[in-house]
Amino acid sequence: MKIEIEVTALRKSGLLRVFVCAFAGLVLLILLVIVVPLYATVGGRATLAKAQPDVQTLASAVDRYRAHTGAPPATLAELTSPATNARGQTAGPYLASIPRASPGFSDYRYERRADGHWTITTTGRDYCDRPQTIEATSGSSVPPTEFVNCPGQFWWRLLFSAQLGPRKPVSPDAVVLVPFGRSRM
Repeated sequence: MKIEIEVTALRKSGLLRVFVCAFAGLVLLILLVIVVPLYATVGGRATLAKAQPDVQTLASAVDRYRAHTGAPPATLAELTSPATNARGQTAGPYLASIPRASPGFSDYRYERRADGHWTITTTGRDYCDRPQTIEATSGSSVPPTEFVNCPGQFWWRLLFSAQLGPRKPVSPDAVVLVPFGRSRM
């Protein structure tokens, strides 16, 4: 009789352990489902948050160069060395170095037109795999980027990205250079 009671007690405690472990696993799984997309969102926002002030910094340096010399630089590399204006005055360098592009974004593209206007652009994809373009032009500031959460897309890409294969790089011609918040029409 004593042996049967001990065996029954052991079975009950073993079953209780299984339920406790299953419940703890379920709680951990739920926390994982919540935390991983939030972490991915933070990383994606950091990438956009780096690209935007970098473009603004480059634009500010080009404006200061232009104010000193009377014309924008031919390349961004000219911003890292002193410049002499028509009066023989030297100023600069306007930047210590050209900032590195954010992960997932193209190198900063600088275009100087004959009329003295210029454009600085970088393109890439955010954590939701949407194309993003950050652009500054002469006489304008960089518009703020709107951050949107997309945890559903995050899990879809995480679960099925191995089936889709590696993502092809974005062609600069595939992304329309339109400042955020403005329509093409």
